Amino acid sequence: MERRPRAGAGSAFAGDAIPPAADLANSGEVDYMMFDRLGEQTMTLATLRKMKNPAQGYDHHTGRVLKAMGGFLEKGGVVVGSFGQANVPGALIEAVDTARAAGLTGLRIGAMHGGDVLDHLKAQNVYLPETGCTINELGDRLICAHAYLGAEGFIDLLDQGCGFVLGGRISDPSMAVAITHDALGWDGLTPQRAALGTLVGHMLQGSTGISGGGFADPPYRVVPGLDRLGFPYVIFGDDYVQVTKLPSAGGMVTAETVKCRVGYEIHDPRSYLTPDVDMDMSMISLTVPDKDLVELRGMTGKPRPEKLRALVGVRKGFKAVSEGSVGGWGCIERAKLIEDIVRERIKPLGDDIIDWKFEIYGITTMYGNASNAPSDLNELRYRAVARCATKYAAREFCNEVGMVYFDRPAGVAGPKSYIVDAFNVIGVPVDRDAVTIETEVVTV
Repeated sequence: MERRPRAGAGSAFAGDAIPPAADLANSGEVDYMMFDRLGEQTMTLATLRKMKNPAQGYDHHTGRVLKAMGGFLEKGGVVVGSFGQANVPGALIEAVDTARAAGLTGLRIGAMHGGDVLDHLKAQNVYLPETGCTINELGDRLICAHAYLGAEGFIDLLDQGCGFVLGGRISDPSMAVAITHDALGWDGLTPQRAALGTLVGHMLQGSTGISGGGFADPPYRVVPGLDRLGFPYVIFGDDYVQVTKLPSAGGMVTAETVKCRVGYEIHDPRSYLTPDVDMDMSMISLTVPDKDLVELRGMTGKPRPEKLRALVGVRKGFKAVSEGSVGGWGCIERAKLIEDIVRERIKPLGDDIIDWKFEIYGITTMYGNASNAPSDLNELRYRAVARCATKYAAREFCNEVGMVYFDRPAGVAGPKSYIVDAFNVIGVPVDRDAVTIETEVVTV
């Protein structure tokens, strides 16, 4: 039987483990590797890094990933990923320098530029309901705005023979649409073709989400080999996709794990919107031809949405976090006393403390009800967190909570504080003609 093309999951986010991706790439089982390096907040975080240092703002693991994929690339494998984040030129430089140092002579590295729609949205002065004002009224609170891009740019770069392809805010499944287009030798996209590629992307973008990650709940759901969980890969059919993993890898690929992935982050299964297609997933069927092998069919593609979606990053001040431990009998009552003390001590900061809360790990951090705390608790860790209008207020909040360690209730230890930028990410529609895509190829 003719071997069908195959593509592996490289990551689900920028901090995902590299060794499982390298194991899969070097196994000889896959022809493509797809690296999802973005979450909803990533572009804003990357832009903030770039504001502090213009040379930053791309995935700082780009070089490490490329180096780990060196043998795979030398053998003709193809790697695609959203490594560029908010600085595609910076990621391209990093990739080219790493490839040269690794001796990957002849490797064609492609970059897709575009997607920054901040100027367009400012020219339109769009209204953002979440903020209660127009985008221009935000002033210096406005950080960035990037549109989710479709597969066109990556398709162009793969058509040009690139072995390593990177971009910024490309839609996660759109990377797989480009891979599918290349793997199956298509001469263009139709809605049904885009739906198949989007289903592939929906599977791959979650990495271990298919092979047992987030699924284990012993003794009810037992996943073998969680300490060596493998990344999945797909086998392309003309109108279906099969999902599996390496036999040597930990985890499992079952109808149950795949069903969890199919429904992940899907608002309406009849209308899964991406830049490339409006996909109906409601009639997808699953079969299990073999152990750790699941086949999916039945997706339907409809014409792509008229508009793209963009994410706008908006400053919300600063987040101040201060925590500590309380030990010994009666620690719950002393933690409640700490909360009362902090509440009084921060009153002079007034409206600069926009909001704050006090939590006890394992008791109130998720469900917020301290009444269920065990009466014989011998130790705990608390966390006070505030959203502050100014950095000064954030520092003062941390100082006041930190002072508990020195001169407040007994048995307090292990203080720790930090301050980070607080921001919100808001989705808005944007015209397709507001986005200009350019591609660039560098041969090592």
